[in-house]
Amino acid sequence: RGMDIDTICVAPRMVTREDFFDSLKFILEDHESVTNLTSVESASVPIITFDFDNVNIDLLFASLPRDSVPPEIDLNEDSVL
Repeated sequence: RGMDIDTICVAPRMVTREDFFDSLKFILEDHESVTNLTSVESASVPIITFDFDNVNIDLLFASLPRDSVPPEIDLNEDSVL
């Protein structure tokens, strides 16, 4: 108990906020291990928060201005996000 995971979903430009909040939210709502799902769509940084097997997860969303997201991208670089 008391565990919390903050993570970010990084997507290429063709994945929109709407995709994140409609498609992904629908998938999470339908998953048996997900409870307490809440989304904040109007926030400057879009977020879906939920519990997965009693672990709270805050899932942020960032769409990058590129056609793909390479596996070696350094998300710690301020210029990336």
